[in-house]
Amino acid sequence: MEYWETFETYAQRPELTDFTRLQNLLEGEEARLSLESIRNLRESGKKAAGGLAFRSVELEVQQSSASVAYCLDRSNLALEDLSTGEVELGSLPNLSETATLSKGDDGKWRVSQIRNVEAEC
Repeated sequence: MEYWETFETYAQRPELTDFTRLQNLLEGEEARLSLESIRNLRESGKKAAGGLAFRSVELEVQQSSASVAYCLDRSNLALEDLSTGEVELGSLPNLSETATLSKGDDGKWRVSQIRNVEAEC
């Protein structure tokens, strides 16, 4: 999903300060939450290392809305300390996640909501 690829880019590259690319993929409350997550990561002196994997992706599209359900595998996600370069391997649980998208008047799909629960998936 383009949103997660873009989110990972910002989480892995703290030198990026223009969030226009990410904001163009979001709307509503999710825009604030995503930017807040990246800000919190950066303020803690860390950046993401490794990556996310998606499993069991299911898509449901209606006229101007869509829902994407998937398992978000975070087993390869790690955090790198920006001052020391030390990498902490994460032990975050997988998430069963659903992203809701809305189609704008410009024809582009934007993530309006992401909800998740811990899951063995």
